[in-house]
Amino acid sequence: SSRANYALVVIAFAIFAIYVIALPYIGFRIATFVFLLAMPLALQPAHGDRRRWILVIVVALVATVAIYVAFDSYLQVLLPLGRWTSF
Repeated sequence: SSRANYALVVIAFAIFAIYVIALPYIGFRIATFVFLLAMPLALQPAHGDRRRWILVIVVALVATVAIYVAFDSYLQVLLPLGRWTSF
């Protein structure tokens, strides 16, 4: 029988809350990249596994760019620019 890991649920919600709060300050592109980087590493830490770090970074970068292009260019949805970064 598997045990529920409530700590991971709390961590995931905390990361998402920080993402939502950070969006207007650092903008969609940076906040999304950091969110997509933090979430998998928080749920399954890499512990020095270089291949896993590279995979997580590449997936976070590609997903951020793909989401941005899809919403900004094709769907013409205005995504937040950061007050602090203008990016």
